[in-house]
Amino acid sequence: MSDKMIIATAPVTPAYLGLIDHSISENANADSTKPVHDANPAIVIAGTIGDTINVYENGHLLASVVMTDKYAKIELPWLSNGVHHLNINESNAAGFSMPLNVTLTVDAVAPATPAYVGLIDHSISDYVDTDITKPVHDANPGIVVTSAVGDTINVYEGNHLLTSVVATGTTTKIELPRLSNGVHHLNINESNYAGFSLPLTLTLTVDVPVAPTAPSLLGMIDHTIDNNWNFNPGELSNDPNPTVVLTARIGDVLTVSDNGVVIGSIVATSEQMSWTMPTLADGRHSLTITESNGAGTSDPLTLKLTVYADGAIVPADTTPDTPQPAADTNVHVAVGLHDAFVATGDHQTADLNVDPAAYFKQASAHIAGGDAGVHTLHLTGSNEVLDLTSLTGKTAAAKISGIEVIDLGGHTNSVSLSIVDVLNLGQTDLFQYDGNKQMIVNGSSGDTVDLLHAKVARVADTDWESYGTANVGGVEYNVYQHEGAQAELLIQQGVHVVVH
Repeated sequence: MSDKMIIATAPVTPAYLGLIDHSISENANADSTKPVHDANPAIVIAGTIGDTINVYENGHLLASVVMTDKYAKIELPWLSNGVHHLNINESNAAGFSMPLNVTLTVDAVAPATPAYVGLIDHSISDYVDTDITKPVHDANPGIVVTSAVGDTINVYEGNHLLTSVVATGTTTKIELPRLSNGVHHLNINESNYAGFSLPLTLTLTVDVPVAPTAPSLLGMIDHTIDNNWNFNPGELSNDPNPTVVLTARIGDVLTVSDNGVVIGSIVATSEQMSWTMPTLADGRHSLTITESNGAGTSDPLTLKLTVYADGAIVPADTTPDTPQPAADTNVHVAVGLHDAFVATGDHQTADLNVDPAAYFKQASAHIAGGDAGVHTLHLTGSNEVLDLTSLTGKTAAAKISGIEVIDLGGHTNSVSLSIVDVLNLGQTDLFQYDGNKQMIVNGSSGDTVDLLHAKVARVADTDWESYGTANVGGVEYNVYQHEGAQAELLIQQGVHVVVH
């Protein structure tokens, strides 16, 4: 058996089939003896599948294409204007073919620089009527330029291409992508197969209003006292026209509502505004102040105050500083692990001498104050936690009832309670006269009150809010109000408060 030797042969010279001038058509119908107006023309070659077609000019390789069919379209790279002598061969593992020589002439005229026609600020109109020398309030403005049909308009900022649009008329509207607030330097050119125009340079400034944040309160003025910012929300005011000092953004609109009804508005002229309120009637007010501009409206700043404009702090028969009976006049009753406490007088204190968690696990646990007077539950230990959840109520079955004061004792004790507990234990106008149910927590800096959120049937679902201060029996309290339930919790100043 003899071996057969396979001898590879070099490919034959490729055949020239035609020239494509893209500025005229996508077909190979251009006359290679005449100039083409395309700086990136293409040639069509016939060859052998699997071979490689190589295009050279003056020994420099311009393009290479592997034949996947018997015909190949070769897109040439950018060619300068003038005569180009191309040498085209076909290659495979056996070598290179003889060259095919093709000569073509490029006479491509780059497009003219587009001319600026106008600017569109969509926040004002969809017409070309915006002065480009002034800030636009549109983050996506439009620019109109002159163009040649079929050319591409390219918009750059720096070296970054923002957008490209193919012109369908003698003018082209370019919708710009979202631009940040500030100055933008744009370069706009026009391109086609002949090349790129010189750039049109434009500068525009974007100033889109940003939705404001809620104004911040700097202080309030009760003019019956002085003209200083020493009046706080939640306090009683003798001034029916108090002044609110707050932050704002110049040009924004401030709107004030009283119990949900708009009563006034003002345009901010400085970043620190002094705004005298419209006349407020005697009684309780919940003022909400919002800030708005073209981008939206802020969350409200809420201010609560009670107005008595007749010069008296409150009517003579309802003084708010009626003192709570002093603790040392109360009758103290010691309560052990298996004891119950039922008040027998108007002012009594249950001194709980065991850990409250252990005490209220007992079936016999029962702390009940009377229907009249003020009764106190006093924690006598240290590091104890009193969780009133599920303990309070108004029936004899409740483990805690008729207790208006919780005394944490100042020994790093804590109490957890919600609006349910204040409604169960509190009494209306017990410590100050404002029509709310009230109870008190006494303690010192080592003690903690956890104010919990709870939903109650037929009660508006609102949160606990700080509502100023109150003096009861010579003791200063911070007042926390639950407006939906018309209830208040007075917490002795110094006690740590956590609102959930």
